[in-house]
Amino acid sequence: MKLRERLTYANVMATVAVFLALGGGAWALARNSVGSRAIKNNSIRSRDIDNKTIRARDVRRNSLRGGQIKEGSLDASAFTGGTSAAGPISCDPTALGAYIDCASAHVRVPRKARVLLIATGGQESVGGPAEADCRLLVDGEQISGETVPPTLHPGEAASDNTDATATNNFAMAAVSDRLAKGGHNFSLSCDQGSGNVKIDHPNIAVVMIGWR
Repeated sequence: MKLRERLTYANVMATVAVFLALGGGAWALARNSVGSRAIKNNSIRSRDIDNKTIRARDVRRNSLRGGQIKEGSLDASAFTGGTSAAGPISCDPTALGAYIDCASAHVRVPRKARVLLIATGGQESVGGPAEADCRLLVDGEQISGETVPPTLHPGEAASDNTDATATNNFAMAAVSDRLAKGGHNFSLSCDQGSGNVKIDHPNIAVVMIGWR
């Protein structure tokens, strides 16, 4: 009799609402109670994630690929594709052992990185057989260890221009050591080895190739 007296319309409807909610799959979850193990792989879609809620710290390093990145969202100042530069039409070293920069370029790297240098040109002998010595420099210092070759000697042999050492047009390539963040100067530097030499149409290209 006492139970019947306490039954009201409001009490009954509240009880029915609770059962309906539970039967319909509605659950109240405690904060931070759902972990990665509770989520089925590939079940979360883009529409399930609020914009700007994913931060850099939430993404595994090197896990994103080009197709997943909007190019316009990148900061171009953080990248250095490279540069190229041409020197004078004719660069004229004048003395043995006195190197001059025939072509130079300046590149700023956003962090420690290696660069690939490629230089081209043509050796001109003036008034007779001649030879030059050319090197690739980074901040005034010759690249060591990975230059092919360390020093190039374009020119003409004394008696036979078909000699294996007679190279008039030339190309040089080198990979630098890891450079510090910031601006660096790169150059194709040549001197007059023998005879009267000019370096025609010198060019240098600098390309950043990696952080490691």
